[in-house]
Amino acid sequence: MTHVFLKIKFTTKIDVPGAQTINNFQINITEPSLYIEAYSFELLNRYVLRIQTYKFMNPNYFHYKFVELGQVIIEILKSPSPYFWKNIHSNIMYNPPNQYIWWDMYYQYRGQLEVAFGLLEDTENKREELERQKLSEDLKMRESKKQYKKIKEDNQEYCAPLNGDEWSSWNI
Repeated sequence: MTHVFLKIKFTTKIDVPGAQTINNFQINITEPSLYIEAYSFELLNRYVLRIQTYKFMNPNYFHYKFVELGQVIIEILKSPSPYFWKNIHSNIMYNPPNQYIWWDMYYQYRGQLEVAFGLLEDTENKREELERQKLSEDLKMRESKKQYKKIKEDNQEYCAPLNGDEWSSWNI
């Protein structure tokens, strides 16, 4: 839940073996997006993957390794909270053509995901409640400071020093 795992196959079709050699493999991770580019001179293809991600990823902590023919596994650390993403894409309604693979994995691990979604929602609800409490405390503090200033200013109109340290005041 703390990392994004990607297994990418460089091929023309999903049911065909991948390219034997991949050239100029590049990964560019910016805060809210992922860009991957590679070339296969044997298939004469250029592969590009651009994803605007749901939340931020850490560009300093990632690694990749080439596995079977034309496949690479990439592991990227997610930036702090929320660690569990409901979708990798920033637009939840975006539905790429190969989204069915994600849904297959989702249904396979649905029980674990539902527990994680519940924990995430509970954590977010608690965080929001704490933020609301903190905000209301700040507002109360500001109001009390305003009232104190007003009382102080009002009292200065009705209280005046007589001689040195002696003060005289009256009630109206």
